[in-house]
Amino acid sequence: MFQHLSSDSSQSPNIATLLDKLASQPNGLENGLKLAMLLTPKPDPQTTPDVANRTRLIAIAMQMVRKEGIENPPYFKGMSDDAIREFIAQYSPELVLH
Repeated sequence: MFQHLSSDSSQSPNIATLLDKLASQPNGLENGLKLAMLLTPKPDPQTTPDVANRTRLIAIAMQMVRKEGIENPPYFKGMSDDAIREFIAQYSPELVLH
């Protein structure tokens, strides 16, 4: 079912040889694509300004919840940014968020 490559350290296979062996296996192309997807670096979602601003907005809303002692607060992650801003403005009209 699965052929192991030689563990002989004097014979190091190059990438072309490995790809050829992978392609010759049943479902080799599909497995190769899955492997490539796993090995491709994913961007960190926290590095985007939109995500960072949204995280900050949710943190401010959660501070309002704690400060005001609100029981059963809304689920902020499911709300739009404008709705979160409205929630914050409801409890802190002097705080203006853009």
